[in-house]
Amino acid sequence: MKSINCFLVDDDEEDIEIFQYALDGVEEPTEYENALGGYEALERLRINDAVPPDYIFMDLNMPGMNGIECMMEIKKIPGFEHLPVIISSTSMFQLHEEKLIRLHAAHYLIKPTNIVAFSKILSDLFKKKNLPFLLNP
Repeated sequence: MKSINCFLVDDDEEDIEIFQYALDGVEEPTEYENALGGYEALERLRINDAVPPDYIFMDLNMPGMNGIECMMEIKKIPGFEHLPVIISSTSMFQLHEEKLIRLHAAHYLIKPTNIVAFSKILSDLFKKKNLPFLLNP
């Protein structure tokens, strides 16, 4: 069985660790890479032999380049236009949700603190279940 390849873009080491633990709780085989910000993510994804990941998980609020700006740049990379980008944040503002829908984000995830709930969301996402746009564990 092929591993699900995830790319995490987040500047917070604790959130990266939570993501790792949540992936460990998913039944499907997974692999992931991470970038510590938007500029690093773009640099790594623009490499000529970069294989598009299956999913990109992107923090909304990062210094330098925020998640929306980074997502818009990623979608300009040939072959990456239709990649599912899941934007995450600790805040739940309807304004973000509406803007992200317009910009074709796949989902808006309220950053979970419960690893089990986060693993369940990831499992459902990977199984292509019909999830709402707002993922709130």
